[in-house]
Amino acid sequence: MDRNEFLIAASLALFLAFCLGWFVSWLLQWLKRGSADDPVAMQQITAALSKAELERDQTKLIQKEREDSLLAELNEVSERYRTAIDDLRDTQHELHSLRARVGP
Repeated sequence: MDRNEFLIAASLALFLAFCLGWFVSWLLQWLKRGSADDPVAMQQITAALSKAELERDQTKLIQKEREDSLLAELNEVSERYRTAIDDLRDTQHELHSLRARVGP
């Protein structure tokens, strides 16, 4: 058996092993899915999912309200900062003018 025949045979063996593994995995998943068909469990899952969605929506609403509140507070603090900087600048100008009047 030369090199090319060996590579083809090895590739074919690996492909068949992959296909067999995939089939066994699919078969096991198919056999295990019987528990998911339980109506009581499905109702419990549905109720839990609905509750989680409501909690998520409430959390989003609270987050939005908090974000709006923080933005308003930030704008207020920024305005105070600008006012303080303007007052400081005016005070510096006044100080310079008073120093100029008093002399060196």
